[in-house]
Amino acid sequence: MAESLAGLAKDMLSAKPATIQILPVALAHTPLGSPIYVEIQARDEEHRSGEILTDFLKEVDAVTFETFGVRCRIRYFRFPASFLAAIN
Repeated sequence: MAESLAGLAKDMLSAKPATIQILPVALAHTPLGSPIYVEIQARDEEHRSGEILTDFLKEVDAVTFETFGVRCRIRYFRFPASFLAAIN
């Protein structure tokens, strides 16, 4: 699944492979609403238009449904590139 999601980010959002991070987080309790939650955080780039994001989210939904057999709660957050500072 991680490879599929990374491929989607690279192919559909033009994300640089070295900047893609996929972090599975186990929870002590099942969250309310949906048993699985997917959060995507990405730089706001001009080429990531509404239509591209809609298609991307549909593909993420397909990959996660194929993996888990349930519909996941998927949220996408955009932020200006100037908000990010990172090392390593």
